[in-house]
Amino acid sequence: MAGIFVHEIYYRRRLAAFLLAGRFFATFLAAFLLAGRFFATFLAAGLFFAAFLFRAGIILSPPFISMVE
Repeated sequence: MAGIFVHEIYYRRRLAAFLLAGRFFATFLAAFLLAGRFFATFLAAGLFFAAFLFRAGIILSPPFISMVE
């Protein structure tokens, strides 16, 4: 009878450790997805701004090209 009790404690601890690891994994996954979402937002904003400058002719103007070089 005592052997069953010891095994039950062992499996409860393993289950608790597994659930805790899953919780940390879910937290890091959520943080990674949130960071990816912000990165995508800033990338889209940067591309929009570059398209605006290109459309306005600022990027193609000679002073801007000489500044980049």
